[in-house]
Amino acid sequence: MARLPGSNSRRFPSLPNRHSPICNLSVPADLERRLPTHSTPPLGSCLARDAITVKQRRIQPVRIMTLATLFFSAFLLVCWPVSAQRASAVRTNGFIVESDRGTVQIRAYPNDAWLTLRGPRQSLNLRDSVRTELRSGVTILNPQTVGIGLDESSRITVAGDRLLRLETGNAFLKTLGEVREEDGLVVLLPGGKALARGTEWVIRIDPESGKSTLSVFSGTVTLVNTNLPGDPAQTVEALDVAVMSSNTPPTLTTAKLTSAGLGHVIQWMLYYPGVIYLGDLGAAVTDEPALRLSVEAYQRGNLLAALTNYPSGRQPSSRLEAIYHAALLLAAGQVTASEDLLRWPGVSSGDSSVEERLTRALQEVVATVTGAPFTESAEPQLASEFLAKSYYLQYSPQARNERNRLGNALAAAQAATKLAPEFGFAWAQVAELEFGFGRRGEAEAAIDQALKYAPENAQAWTVKGFLLAGLNQLTPASKAFEEAISLDPNLGNAWLGRGLLRIRQRDIAGGLQDLQVAVTQEPNRAVLRSYLAKAYAVAGNPERALSELATAMKWDPKDPTPPFYAALINSQENRINAAVRDLEASQALNDNRSVYRSGLLLDQDQAVRGANLAAIYRDAGMLDVGVREASRAVSYDYANASAHLFLANSYDALRDPRGITLRYETPWQNELLLANLLAPAAAGAFSQNVSQQDYSRLFERDHAGVFSQTAYLGNGDWLESFSQYGIFGDSSYAVDVNYLNLEGWRPNEEEQNLSVTAKFKQQITPKDNLFFEMIYSQVDSGDLIQYYDPADAHPNLHYQETQLPIALIGYHREWNPQSHTLFLAVRAEDTLTANDTGWSTLTINTNDVPPSLGALADQLSYDSQFVLYSLEAQQIWATEDGRFTSIFGGRYQWGGFDTTSSLADPRANNAPPYWDGQVDPDLQRGTFYFYQTAEPVRTLQLTVGLAYDNLTYPVNHRTPPLFDQESNLAEWCPKAGFIWTPMPSTHLRGGYAKSVGGVSFDQSFRLEPNQVAGFVQAFRSLVPESIAGSVVAPVFDTYGASFDHRFPTGTYIGLTGAWLESDSGQGLGAFNTYEQTFTDDDGNTVTITTFEPPLTLHTDLHFTERNFIATLNQLLYEHWSFGATYRLSDAQLQQQFVEAPFLYEPSALLQSLDLSVLFNHQSGFFAGFDGLWFHQNNDDPSNPTQTGDDFWQFNLIAGWRFLQRRIEVTAGVLNLTAQDYHLSPLNLIPYLPRDRVYTASLKLNF
Repeated sequence: MARLPGSNSRRFPSLPNRHSPICNLSVPADLERRLPTHSTPPLGSCLARDAITVKQRRIQPVRIMTLATLFFSAFLLVCWPVSAQRASAVRTNGFIVESDRGTVQIRAYPNDAWLTLRGPRQSLNLRDSVRTELRSGVTILNPQTVGIGLDESSRITVAGDRLLRLETGNAFLKTLGEVREEDGLVVLLPGGKALARGTEWVIRIDPESGKSTLSVFSGTVTLVNTNLPGDPAQTVEALDVAVMSSNTPPTLTTAKLTSAGLGHVIQWMLYYPGVIYLGDLGAAVTDEPALRLSVEAYQRGNLLAALTNYPSGRQPSSRLEAIYHAALLLAAGQVTASEDLLRWPGVSSGDSSVEERLTRALQEVVATVTGAPFTESAEPQLASEFLAKSYYLQYSPQARNERNRLGNALAAAQAATKLAPEFGFAWAQVAELEFGFGRRGEAEAAIDQALKYAPENAQAWTVKGFLLAGLNQLTPASKAFEEAISLDPNLGNAWLGRGLLRIRQRDIAGGLQDLQVAVTQEPNRAVLRSYLAKAYAVAGNPERALSELATAMKWDPKDPTPPFYAALINSQENRINAAVRDLEASQALNDNRSVYRSGLLLDQDQAVRGANLAAIYRDAGMLDVGVREASRAVSYDYANASAHLFLANSYDALRDPRGITLRYETPWQNELLLANLLAPAAAGAFSQNVSQQDYSRLFERDHAGVFSQTAYLGNGDWLESFSQYGIFGDSSYAVDVNYLNLEGWRPNEEEQNLSVTAKFKQQITPKDNLFFEMIYSQVDSGDLIQYYDPADAHPNLHYQETQLPIALIGYHREWNPQSHTLFLAVRAEDTLTANDTGWSTLTINTNDVPPSLGALADQLSYDSQFVLYSLEAQQIWATEDGRFTSIFGGRYQWGGFDTTSSLADPRANNAPPYWDGQVDPDLQRGTFYFYQTAEPVRTLQLTVGLAYDNLTYPVNHRTPPLFDQESNLAEWCPKAGFIWTPMPSTHLRGGYAKSVGGVSFDQSFRLEPNQVAGFVQAFRSLVPESIAGSVVAPVFDTYGASFDHRFPTGTYIGLTGAWLESDSGQGLGAFNTYEQTFTDDDGNTVTITTFEPPLTLHTDLHFTERNFIATLNQLLYEHWSFGATYRLSDAQLQQQFVEAPFLYEPSALLQSLDLSVLFNHQSGFFAGFDGLWFHQNNDDPSNPTQTGDDFWQFNLIAGWRFLQRRIEVTAGVLNLTAQDYHLSPLNLIPYLPRDRVYTASLKLNF
């Protein structure tokens, strides 16, 4: 701010805008759109901006909180229920028959009789045997050793805990427990044995020759012939095939397994859906008396019962019956027998008859499941053909990258239901596809139809279970999954659903066992393995989880889910660089999920991956890279709460810890409000200090948790944050207490800050959520303004700010994944008092030509109460393919200031004020906005927008003497931007936006988008408050351009330029003075200064800031991260007084360089070092000696994370060389220590 000629160097024009909410509003993300399962730094409060740079002074109340925290922490360490950590240690003794189909018999040792199995969950003891008959199969599980899938006509004996004897048939074996070198799994074979360690493999024993064929999917198996001298052995690696007979040594074949061909080895275990409509078969099948029981079971949707009831040994009487029998055999995985039946003689491949069409439909299903190519010979006409085509369009690898494949598959399934309205299998497919679009109502209607016409369809019951689980109706969902398992014990999806529910209900061991069964039954499905890996991680076995994910990637290298989960687990296990690589790989594969997700939901998935990747980038020390990634995540899916949450945390890191420079208050608050409203109630903790998120809601469990952070600096400063939060059913809550005590680096820079926040969110219907928040805060501080010379600070200035409970009520209606309605209501009350015995009051002498300015030294007393009411409604709408997104809404705010102030002569003790005044100006604002984002091509995103603001605001309610005046501003604000991705690792962005600021924190309570193409357009202010004080109704013009690229070598570069402009007016109270000179009776010349009534001086403020940022980051090996960031900022201010010819034009050019190195070890140890260089050139006509500064500061920090990052201990030294500095606050500068200081912190999250 301008210094007046002849005055002291105190800044006088206005009181800093201390009206700012103190507390974070952060909220975790939603159903399948969440951040990693580790706690992130508590960036959500201005009370806890940065544990490194925080300083505090008065510590008595904090010590009490600290002692309580330490006591509670000790209690947690001793008494914390470690069931989740030790779930993997829960043992189930022996083997259990988990599921069966057809005829399965057991011979219980020492009896010789074979008894038919009567239901699953039968235990096997030592030397018990199991055998399967024709068209039968069984799944056997020992959760601590192995899962076994037996084909038809197979026999196996339990010879020990880790010893089996396979006598004949086919068996898939999957190691489940921790396998050590000395106790691997041993399988006895005719003429030898196989020793496996941590593997998945298939062994096939030819019933005639006794030859064993071994196919290894992962790990290592040693095949040994014990019949030959010397016990010749052969080690079989992953994807190798070996053979052995009783009289020949084991040898490797030339054949190699491929990811595409793994399914052929275990085709008896693959799931083949029912696609044949009985009406297409006609009376030749449906009216055949011998088939009555089978047909009735098929009509009910029970494929296995239909196969069981098909007459044994019967030869089909017609081609249509052969097709029916072949469809039943497919349900049992008997592909070869099914294909033999389909080769009915006498029909050419080009025949268009019903028989040929149905044959082609079954062949299309086989091709879909096995991944084989398939070419349609004719357009489908029958309901069976349309259903087969639906599965092919959805799952065929030939259409893996087609974003609309789900829509095409749905259209085909709907065509089948139109041709055959009572076709239960088709309705089940429609329900599953509608669920993939997120259309819950349509999915529920379809599944009701499916179960109406096919009440024993296991897959339909499974879909119903997932729908109920999504509604948080856990008990009905569990019953649905139980029904599906009873109907088809070999359906992996049913076991998956029940396992997820068990985990959510804290039965981790039971849920893990169900997921083991699911993977043992359908080992080809990578998604099942991904969930099993997640369960291992929840059970405290990350190494097993990563091993499972690695196998999943072999089965389906195009599925993005395994690398995504691997990234989350690696991050939790402190393998940061590996997590980055995994998540980047998952991003590249995202569109491959089109088999499950619509185009819009694919964009939501990409937003999830982007938000998680941004968080992991931050852990790797790449903050700028993380912010860019989070901005793109919001552009992918504006309704994604995860991305908004991370952006909020990113903006929070840029905020001034003392609450003086308020530039990023608005984007921070805006993103947090959006995250709060968009996340579902049961998404997770709503604590401002905790952002521990999970990707899948079905893994989320009802629980309560606590978080605590204590930070200490060597000069005796403290920070304490404590949170208690919980999730119970459809409700979430959190209570946060934060206390901060800053001493500062110069006299009268102290601050004490206490805040208490309570949040509650309730899901009132499956589509409706309510959010409530109450905030109380109190701040006491001295003069916190930044000065070039710290000696210029006001030694006697004191502020006190109290925010009575700020009340927020939010509502979110998700009509469907494409349409969201948000509503926000706010009532805020803030009281600010200020006192200063060295206040400078502005004067103007209008008798001078031209008028001159001056100042009076006064004693200030100031008291202001601000009450704000705000209402806003917003609608978000997107197309199903995600190519178009519209955001429109309106906001109305009203309120007022009740301000009193007085000025007195500071030279006299207890002098009465010579001026006092009271004003109560009003604030009113109406805003309407519309934003449209379109993707004309997949690589280009365009955004346009238009907003209209009409603002009535006070002219001068801050700078005594006050005036009760109001002014009005009406402005149309255009917006435009683009994001172009010419290559997956290259992004170019550009944007322009005009926007209008507010008067106080009214600007921050908003839902309107705060960025265009990733560039912030909404600020509390651009002009630094330390230079110009607080401004009202500024008009911002922002221009931005950015380029970033990621190299395969782990190198990241980014170039960003921004041009920011702010135009505003400012009313300053002043006294009009003039001097009268005359000669007294003694002949002396006497000058009298006369004070006329006060007035308001008007100033025009034009601020320009041009920024350039260049970043270079490098991930090296598994542990190292290097970074370099160069910033150039050119700031200029023009302040012109209207009533006086006074122009203040300071400028400052700031260059800074941040060089950093970060080491993260998987043990949890981390260390970092960074060097900060600043060089500033100033041009300030009022202070020509303040030319700038040039200096370095160096920081060193180290710490340890353990118990899966639940505990983090950090210690470090800041400003190693004790370098002081002098920087003009005209540039945006960080809050740097002015002396060497030691720091330590402890974080707990349970």
